Amino acid sequence: MAKPYRRFEQGMTLVELLVVMVMLSLASILVMQGYSTALQVYQRVKVTRLDVQADILVQRWIGQTLQGTQAALDNSASFSADESSMTGYTHRALSQPQGAIAHFSWELTEKNGITSLFYREGEQHQEAIKWKVATWPEGTNVRWYYRNEAGVPISEWPPKDKEGTIPNAILLAADGVNGEPPQRWFFQLPLRTYPRNDYRDF
Repeated sequence: MAKPYRRFEQGMTLVELLVVMVMLSLASILVMQGYSTALQVYQRVKVTRLDVQADILVQRWIGQTLQGTQAALDNSASFSADESSMTGYTHRALSQPQGAIAHFSWELTEKNGITSLFYREGEQHQEAIKWKVATWPEGTNVRWYYRNEAGVPISEWPPKDKEGTIPNAILLAADGVNGEPPQRWFFQLPLRTYPRNDYRDF
């Protein structure tokens, strides 16, 4: 009588199972490392993009107010400035309808070594707006420069015998620290640099 046929099912041995598990572990590690690297790069790019967008926005705000800055003979309404601040009147204030004349100032203040840029709008006794719009790392030297008709940068405005005038251009300069490149924001003032009823009007 013939013996019944026995079918043997052959599975994975313990060694083969361990080899598969090791290979899966290595593949998982490589995938996670790649994902982590990609995530770090994405976060760095995102932060850089946000910083660049913030810088562009601040530059636009400064440029907007300066494009409407007016020259005036009246000392109370004339443009005045130094290395840390500038103040005057503009018809392109940030919170006012275009064409409405408002008093403004841009001020650099330092606290605990960190320099901040503030925008103020409204008269001193009835200031309506005070915005902190930018900061620079500790140790950064930030200052304003004002270019006269000859293109020479000076640290105060108005120069002698130029009362009531506004600069041809303004530069905001920030030195780079901790390996960061220096910043140079240049603003052109398109309006007339001398006040009305000037001798050049005749």
